[in-house]
Amino acid sequence: MKTSKIVASLLIFCFCFPALAASESKLGFGAGSRQLSGKLNGKTKKYSLALDPYLYTTLFNLPNYTCNGYATLGDCYNAISIDRADQKTALQPLLDWITKKIKKSDDRVRVAASMVQNITYDDNKATGTEIVATGRGHGTRYPYETVYENSGICGEKAFLMAFLFKNLGYGTALITYVSGGSSHQIAGVKCASDYDVNDTGYCFIDPNYRHMITFGGSYETKTPYLIVPIADGKTFNAKNDWKDSRKWWTILNSIDAGTYTKKQAKDYKKLIKKYGM
Repeated sequence: MKTSKIVASLLIFCFCFPALAASESKLGFGAGSRQLSGKLNGKTKKYSLALDPYLYTTLFNLPNYTCNGYATLGDCYNAISIDRADQKTALQPLLDWITKKIKKSDDRVRVAASMVQNITYDDNKATGTEIVATGRGHGTRYPYETVYENSGICGEKAFLMAFLFKNLGYGTALITYVSGGSSHQIAGVKCASDYDVNDTGYCFIDPNYRHMITFGGSYETKTPYLIVPIADGKTFNAKNDWKDSRKWWTILNSIDAGTYTKKQAKDYKKLIKKYGM
């Protein structure tokens, strides 16, 4: 896999619609706080992040940018979007809360991923035409904009995941799949080869769906078009996530085959509760 492909713009659209939409409720722009919610072992973890309308307006009005002049896309994404200082300051309270309240390091990744998965999927933007004009100066939301608006398509939510994973100290990457004229971007967290997707060195985390880490649906058998490393760092232990994702696959296949058992029905309910699916 070549990771040095240069894309003219950061504008990355995703036309893969989620089967389960996140909550439709949005706070109005300029509201005082944004409540972020994720699941960890069946328990809901909530954090209310104070919003900064000034920063939001600043980001909203930034012009579109290209990655020309950068050695790699990772360098570009980090320099322009992920490592932006004012954005990091605004999101630091969320990172501090995750670090303080979630005792186990790998659980912090699980909570962060779940919180982003619960952000509303932007069906309007996913049409590629944006039925409602936003006036945004650039194509792809910055991570803070995604939080502020409680909305994003796959690439925007994947960028937010990568921001969180990097700042929690984990190796992370952005992975893009292309099929039939559409693209889908996910986030990856560094993990052992026993659990990674397509021998990438990263565990699959779909930003659109409320699923366990390592479950990639039909993408598990597809070859990524592009892998963009964002940060090196700690390796996520995905052993338990992998077991649950394989169990989930078995259940789904049994339902399709008409061989669904009572035990699988119980396991189905447990996994739904555990991951908030």
